[in-house]
Amino acid sequence: GETLPKLSCGSANLLVRRYCELIHSIVQDLSFPARAGVFLFTQMIGASTMARSGRTLGAVGRSVRARSFASVSQAADAPRPRQLRRFYRSVSVEKAPHNQYTVKLDSRTLRTPAKAAFAVPTEQVAVLVASEWEAQQKYVEPHTMPIMSLCATAIDQIARNPADNVEHLLPFLENDTVCLRDDSESPLRRRQEEAWDPLVEWVTSTMRVPLTIKHDLFTSGQSLVLAIGLLRERITAQEAVTLARVEEDMQAELWGFDELFHGVDVADTAIRVASASILFKSL
Repeated sequence: GETLPKLSCGSANLLVRRYCELIHSIVQDLSFPARAGVFLFTQMIGASTMARSGRTLGAVGRSVRARSFASVSQAADAPRPRQLRRFYRSVSVEKAPHNQYTVKLDSRTLRTPAKAAFAVPTEQVAVLVASEWEAQQKYVEPHTMPIMSLCATAIDQIARNPADNVEHLLPFLENDTVCLRDDSESPLRRRQEEAWDPLVEWVTSTMRVPLTIKHDLFTSGQSLVLAIGLLRERITAQEAVTLARVEEDMQAELWGFDELFHGVDVADTAIRVASASILFKSL
């Protein structure tokens, strides 16, 4: 937090800065083998369903630890990708054309991976991105910049064809995670109903979108419903993380919490949800 006052960001509030610092601390506290498994996806919530019956849940539980240790071991042994050294001294936020804001690294305007000029609609968002660049140390580590990743994706991909992206998201409702339930009367099924039914009922009544509950053992999905609930402030970021991990948390209760596998997944989900939530609150 000591570097933030250098930024030209008069109206940025303290809460935004502290939230961003929290995201940084979650990532920085992970060792390299663990960080190698953290991927910052552009989807707000990406929760793959793991198992739909007690029998399958047990098989998955017994194999998780072996897979996690193998994957982390491979990540640790693999050569680190070539890193980009920090090439700038100062970071600032400045006004851009069309009532937007941009970030400058020294005197150079920040650009996205597709080489587009970085420009966002509010100063708060620009401050969030600037703070991520300012927090870089000897090397620039993209996985510690979730807000930058989301903004760059919006500029490079979403803004170019919004209609196509909407069409891409809609099919997720058909196999939304919160609509996929265990196919037996099990403790998992009861926990799914307790956790997800209120949100499903709210989306169905408020948005007039009929959602069909499926009892499918092998279907996996992502949750657009959780994303909608978070953006409409029906649920908090912490509640979204909990709801996204109903099945994984029960699995960990039954078969043990593996820090190298479950710990990384918890951090990954928390970072994605927190970064997306604070970004939208800053628009």
